[in-house]
Amino acid sequence: MGNYRLVHRTSTELRPNQKHALQVISRKKLDRIILMQTLLSMAAIPSADSAAVGLPLQVMAEDSSRQVTLTLGEHDYEIAGVTYRACLYNGMLGGPIIRVRAGDTLRVTLKNDLRAEPFATASLNNKIRSFSTTNLHLHGLHISPEDPGDSMFVAVVPDGSYEYVYEIPADHMAGTAWYHPHFHGSTALQMAGGAAGLVIIEDPPGSLPPEIESLDEVNLLITHFNMPFLNHLTEQYESACQEAGGTAQECLDLMWGVGPDGRHDTSVLLVNGQQEPTIAMRADRWYRFRLVYHAVDTSLIMPSIQGCTVKLLAKDGIYLFEAPRDITEGFMSSGNRADWLVKCPPGTWEFRSHDRLGRRKRRLENTYVPKMIDHVEQLMATLVVTDQGDTGCELPTFAVKRPCYLVDLTNAEPKMDLEVGLENSLSINGEVFVDASTFVFEMPVGEVISMNLHGINLHPFHVHVNPLQIVSTPDDVYDGYFRQGDWQDTITLSESTATVRMQTDVFTGTQLIHCHNLAHEDLGMMVNTKVVGQEGARYTGARSIDPSCYLDDEPSGPPTIIQAGMVPGSCGGAKCCVSAVDSASPPPPEGTGGSSSDGGDDGGGGGGSSSSA
Repeated sequence: MGNYRLVHRTSTELRPNQKHALQVISRKKLDRIILMQTLLSMAAIPSADSAAVGLPLQVMAEDSSRQVTLTLGEHDYEIAGVTYRACLYNGMLGGPIIRVRAGDTLRVTLKNDLRAEPFATASLNNKIRSFSTTNLHLHGLHISPEDPGDSMFVAVVPDGSYEYVYEIPADHMAGTAWYHPHFHGSTALQMAGGAAGLVIIEDPPGSLPPEIESLDEVNLLITHFNMPFLNHLTEQYESACQEAGGTAQECLDLMWGVGPDGRHDTSVLLVNGQQEPTIAMRADRWYRFRLVYHAVDTSLIMPSIQGCTVKLLAKDGIYLFEAPRDITEGFMSSGNRADWLVKCPPGTWEFRSHDRLGRRKRRLENTYVPKMIDHVEQLMATLVVTDQGDTGCELPTFAVKRPCYLVDLTNAEPKMDLEVGLENSLSINGEVFVDASTFVFEMPVGEVISMNLHGINLHPFHVHVNPLQIVSTPDDVYDGYFRQGDWQDTITLSESTATVRMQTDVFTGTQLIHCHNLAHEDLGMMVNTKVVGQEGARYTGARSIDPSCYLDDEPSGPPTIIQAGMVPGSCGGAKCCVSAVDSASPPPPEGTGGSSSDGGDDGGGGGGSSSSA
């Protein structure tokens, strides 16, 4: 298929100033590592003979050098007692965490060490194909979609490499994003086996209340390893290959169709590449959990920690207008991220995905495609929480200063109103992917665009480059997890329709929209849109909505404190536990109200009881 750029091997090597992730952890973050007892086992992934259930959580490697090398290759990996041939970055199920700041230039050299297909399937379109060709997508970053940036039309063939150059805007919001393959036809096959990793855009100093800024982080890549689904993709690949003229032997899927235990039926949730690991925590101390749900099917997880207090800080890498928000459970489809604040009493607590209210599952399933959406109900990890004499604080409620591309668009006048339908099988508005130069519609840069989405109870809807704000009121807010005004880049709701808005901010060129069931995307449920006009154009009405929003390299500034926190105790220097008066958030300015632009009270009902399990 045309319009892809084939990239062959270059002599690019690891640069001298690139730091290995384990050096970053051991020299700079050792005093903040949560799981002290895991430091003796800080290999990036468990080996095939050590993938037992219940081991201490692996701390993922990190790279903050801004010059990163990712090598995609095949590795045998043991999951739930079965050895598979997985497709991994740098040999890790859960690639290295890439840490950057707004304004950085990030260079990523992607190397392809996969074996070549015995029979080439590149000429096929909207089929499972080209399992050994790859590229890279930074999911959730507001960056250019054009080469050498986040272009989906680069094709890195076996023994090839390519250097991506990502210019991260100086006014990019801090938050949790991730990366994964995105070559049309092979995305699901490569990503499903573990080819993914976190990208963290770090918070500018002083942009959060000190109680939040100082928290230890628990970074969790939650992978749905769904072998029955992968078996189905393998069968589709092999069938399409043979229809194109290949023999049965030539068309054998070398990724999932072979291996020590290929074509098995395992379906399990892994956390940082492990099954049901244990996470060690100190009682009554707040932690920041960064969650990424890494799946290629149309499954949902509803994570919860019954017995602990959980608050929602951000969704899909974008802070809530008023944070944090009390929740009892999450709601995450393929591609979603969530930042939680978690505090637990002493005891042992389950971090579990469940379907607590069966009516929700029935609402999602009893549509025209029964059981297309599936809740994954499993234990994901066990929190082992010990009393070490800490006294937790009461967190403040606050609002971060926002970049102007993320102001509240609820009452903004859109330049365009678009209908986007995902109800028809494997198409968007009845259209399927054609090639890189075919667009379903054009949008002007620097404007507000409204989209009426249909079918999002069946297909997670994802947009590249520019995130979406939910401006309609969801029918089911899931105990406060969803609210009118929340921003996300991947949307699944229990109702079939929603109205969202976005700014086509700064970047012109191709903006992909697609179903984030990535097998559906590979089969054609992806279309190009085109943003046209003068590169760099901004929405001129942003500051009339929020005069405090910032542009370009303007400082983000300190947060607005809506309700001050209380800091009653002391625990070893961490600001949220330290009871020094100067570590508390300042009170709100006189006359400042407690309302926020996402409306309503905090809802959600807290995070569960404090009784020991």
